[in-house]
Amino acid sequence: MNKIVLAVVGFVGLMGLAGMILSWPSSTPRPPRSADPVSEPVPEAAAKPDPEPAPDREWFEGGTLHQSTSADWLASTDPDRLATAADLATAMMNDAERKFQSPESMRAQAEELVRCITAGAESAADASVPALSAECRDVVIPDE
Repeated sequence: MNKIVLAVVGFVGLMGLAGMILSWPSSTPRPPRSADPVSEPVPEAAAKPDPEPAPDREWFEGGTLHQSTSADWLASTDPDRLATAADLATAMMNDAERKFQSPESMRAQAEELVRCITAGAESAADASVPALSAECRDVVIPDE
């Protein structure tokens, strides 16, 4: 049983790493953001609704916020935040040479990381998701 769990967690780690590599920012510069994002309301049509989960995707697949800003994080969907947090938590565990005990524990840690990053994003509008996730490392790896 432990070998199966380790195989699943290892596979998830590889998928997370692949997702991080694929979402790495390109050399194309982004347009500058407004200094005051609150003064620019998002049109109703432009707001991202929470999509129905894709039938061919697991909850931890498809995160796109690895290099985003706190404003992007807050404007994103719950499934995108959770999938991104799963990738970030997996990377943290791999860096610490640790493994999740089960897929359920991975999801629980990803959900805790979402809450921590969201709280940080709400108080630091100009922060990056990588910086916020680094501040939340003890949520994922509490014994260090």
